[in-house]
Amino acid sequence: MKIAIAGAGAVGTFMAEDLAASGHDVMLLEVDPAIAKKVQKLLPRVRVLNADACEINSLSSLGID
Repeated sequence: MKIAIAGAGAVGTFMAEDLAASGHDVMLLEVDPAIAKKVQKLLPRVRVLNADACEINSLSSLGID
């Protein structure tokens, strides 16, 4: 299953890691570039993107309808 998660805080990061470990294709969206970079190193099975999940243009550019 393809899953997009908004925010790489404690809950988003936990969910992303758990879902990726279960074999899902996980995309984690984080608006703060420093946090996105840090989390990408911690979660190699998750695509962490620097994007604002509250902006329609950001979601559209990522292919999320």
